[in-house]
Amino acid sequence: MSRNFFHFLFGRLPGEAGDRAFRGSAKATTVATLRPPRPYGPAVAASRPSNPWRENPADTGRSGYFCAILLFVDKLYYFGIDGGGTHSRLAVTNREGRILGRAEAGSTNIYSMPKDAVFENLRSLLDSCLQAAGLRKEDLGAGCVGSAGLGREKEQRVFQGFFDSFLGTGIPVKLCGDGEILLCGGLEDLEGYCLIAGTGSTALGRSKDGRLVRAGGLGYMLGDEGSAAWIGKTVITRILRSLEGRDLPSFMLEAILEKTGLSQSEDLIRYVHIEADKARVAALAPLVTEAARSADPLALDILRTGAAEMVLLVRSVLDRSPWIENRTLVLAGGVIEHDEIITEKLRGSLAAEFPRLKITEPRGNALEGACLLAASIAGHLGLSKPARNDRSLMNASPALAGERETRKPERDSPSSGNSIKASWEAKALR
Repeated sequence: MSRNFFHFLFGRLPGEAGDRAFRGSAKATTVATLRPPRPYGPAVAASRPSNPWRENPADTGRSGYFCAILLFVDKLYYFGIDGGGTHSRLAVTNREGRILGRAEAGSTNIYSMPKDAVFENLRSLLDSCLQAAGLRKEDLGAGCVGSAGLGREKEQRVFQGFFDSFLGTGIPVKLCGDGEILLCGGLEDLEGYCLIAGTGSTALGRSKDGRLVRAGGLGYMLGDEGSAAWIGKTVITRILRSLEGRDLPSFMLEAILEKTGLSQSEDLIRYVHIEADKARVAALAPLVTEAARSADPLALDILRTGAAEMVLLVRSVLDRSPWIENRTLVLAGGVIEHDEIITEKLRGSLAAEFPRLKITEPRGNALEGACLLAASIAGHLGLSKPARNDRSLMNASPALAGERETRKPERDSPSSGNSIKASWEAKALR
């Protein structure tokens, strides 16, 4: 909202008080300070003292409009949360999408830590951010929280109860999976497709009205094809087969044993079934990439298979979503970012099978996507894309194959679940 627009509605505001009101940061006390000491009607217009609210002393009757719209401007703040299993990030933006504050805290995933601890982290994030930005909870117009598993109704009910209690029922909060906020942030749009291959993998499509279509994301025991965890699990399985002459030859065994701290191949059986968790299995993926760079036949075939499986994920969401107009696919996740072999094979296969599919790298990140979704549910999307600068955060019938047109965050785990690291940018609107 421009300063001229404010002047047009209200006349020129005096000095510092006018600047406070224009920024939309004025609180109830500021409104009381700016309100005239007594109402003036036409009968006393000629004899009243000059009113600093108006350039024309004969103007009357605008004070009520000013107060009402000032309170409306106070509501033009949104928050977005990119929730994680060990680490979560929050940003508060204004109507123009300028980031006013950022904060980091521990997990907001109820499957990674107790529910009470998760809610305490959410309180810490919001309280710290609002306090440093000079805002109140009542100033928020909407919010969005994206986290793994939060796309399910059961988890949404749990989180909705928390936000209704903490913020009140008048502030809408969108709850969704982490894939949805990454899609919106990566595309800087509310519609399109994404393929994510990090520790796990999933493909997702979203229409402008919020309809979703998914493929994958079942966990590495059931799927997550092409992900780091899938690559780690697959290399253990196939290296044991290779030792028996039932698979391609490979020289990766020694590196795998060193990485896992094991002494012989038989130890991998206990390691997989009893000792290893998803993260430790996923940690083997870089070994496969290194071996593939050295032309290890088994490593190359694992990455080729992973790329082919991810193409199937993309095909699944494209075939089931002809109602998505923006046929653009963003590729994201650690495997795609750091494994040039699987990424090259993936891009080549996608281009060959879907020639009219536009493939892109992420333009923004998941946190920016959460802020974009928060602004959209408040109805101010057109002015609410997070500002991009060096200090910003940074089903249906299948379509015919020939007609399939389509249109990174680094995380440092905090030492404590309740620790807060915040950096603030107090910037006036232009």
